[in-house]
Amino acid sequence: MKRPHSAAEQPPVADSRAVRRRRSVLVEQEYSSLAHNEDAGRILHLLRTEKGPREVFLWFFLDRVNEVDTVKQEFEIELVFSARWLEPCPAENVRASLEDTKWTLQNFAWDPRIKFVNIVSQTVDQAEDSIEVLTNPDFETVSPCEYLASKPSSVWIRSIRRVKASFAEKMDFRNFPFDMQKLTITLASQLPSSEVILRFCDRDKCADRMAETTHLQEFKFFSPRLIAYEQPGILADSAPLLSKPGWSRAGRQFSWLHIAPVIVRYAAPYMRSIALPQLLLVSMSFVVFLVPPSDISNRLDIDVNLILATITFRMVVSDQVPKNANLTWLGAYCLLSLLFLGLVVMENAVANILELTAREERPFIACLGLCWMLLNTCCACHAWRYLQWRDRYCLMTTQLFDKHQKMHSGEIVDDEFYIESPTLHS
Repeated sequence: MKRPHSAAEQPPVADSRAVRRRRSVLVEQEYSSLAHNEDAGRILHLLRTEKGPREVFLWFFLDRVNEVDTVKQEFEIELVFSARWLEPCPAENVRASLEDTKWTLQNFAWDPRIKFVNIVSQTVDQAEDSIEVLTNPDFETVSPCEYLASKPSSVWIRSIRRVKASFAEKMDFRNFPFDMQKLTITLASQLPSSEVILRFCDRDKCADRMAETTHLQEFKFFSPRLIAYEQPGILADSAPLLSKPGWSRAGRQFSWLHIAPVIVRYAAPYMRSIALPQLLLVSMSFVVFLVPPSDISNRLDIDVNLILATITFRMVVSDQVPKNANLTWLGAYCLLSLLFLGLVVMENAVANILELTAREERPFIACLGLCWMLLNTCCACHAWRYLQWRDRYCLMTTQLFDKHQKMHSGEIVDDEFYIESPTLHS
């Protein structure tokens, strides 16, 4: 039974012979560079063997992110994903009868056994599964009765699943409050890499609407990173494509694939509620120099009150800061501010001991003011440089994902972007 193609399932773009020849050259060049990645090189070697592994094409639709827990370092997301693979011998591996009204996994002798690697929990009532059998190469769905009537020589099998689950992610808060996180979803096959290799779909465009449907006001959501052996961004990413042999009793490796949505924290609320008050508290310490150096008791009263106010302020805002073993940028700024207050107290004590006059103390005050301005300038420049890099990273991620969508909707034909499998060329 034929059905119209949806927006996410467009037919592949027809290639001319010249385009195919140019693509073959580009593919060989890209694969030669990928060989420098240990996991990608091993995958390429497996695919080029005579009896290489089956390639399973994964498609996904990211619906919404319900929660990002920075304490437990988990996030909850709703998504739909599908796994599609070619069945070259349906007469042996596809079991159907006239009584079957729909396809199930029991109708097939082989399936890739896809699982989530970093899943923590899953809402059972939100899990939905369906199986489709598609003709080759037209990709038209067929029912069990239509399959028995036509008896095709080969078919595509597609398993579709909707899940709502929580995933674990090791988040890096060292750049807080300008931090950027990747909410990585790792999929793997339970069959060894000698039998199954995972890659992203070469026909249907993946979809993402998290930015429109997610209502978490703390983060800004960007398109996901696609991390697999055939994707151009794999050389710049450290995510593994194969599991470690030591994780298996038999020393086997299993194919991994990663979907990594990128989120960026809105820093303005933290700058207004933490950084700016901290800046004002420390800047007020220069008021102490209006008191004569000989009046050490009044000077110390002001200094101690400012130090206690700073410590109390940090205790009040501690709930707004992520719990992290590493020192964050904002934490480092607050710590340096506290140390600067201690330096002001030491200067007051030294000035009293040396019995300096107000005129003789001016060079020390100027030095302290210069140090405070340099400290804030260095922090601002460091944050600005990181923000420039972060914006470029997010822009590149968005452009790669948009290009991926346009490639599979037929809007553009860019041979340098997408890498075909060696098995497809043969």
